[in-house]
Amino acid sequence: MKGFPGYHVVVKERKPRGSFICQHQECRKPIRTCPHCQRALQGTVEKGVDTALATDLIEAAIDDQFDAAILVSADADFVPAVELVHRRTNKHVIHAYFKPKGQELRNACWAHIYIDDLMGELRGSP
Repeated sequence: MKGFPGYHVVVKERKPRGSFICQHQECRKPIRTCPHCQRALQGTVEKGVDTALATDLIEAAIDDQFDAAILVSADADFVPAVELVHRRTNKHVIHAYFKPKGQELRNACWAHIYIDDLMGELRGSP
């Protein structure tokens, strides 16, 4: 394994999520207010963090920057990146998560760590 080269950080402009639309095929009109309280709906801002993490995981594996990476997430969107790392490199991705979340990602990873089992140590319990 080569020496750790540091981090390359790219800050991208956040893009607001598009408007909400009615899911009925014959309607598909935008929904701007909550049907219950009539307050304006606020969409999330797309940050691209998942994509950046997946890309960094793949790049770091290809560049031989780690032997084993610990991925703390329950998001199944990381499964393709993990599978690519395992298929194309000799690197291992270890999944760290809280039970019972993240089963699909856990199954794709080489090993797993239940954070729940570590909570006593992390809190400093005797």
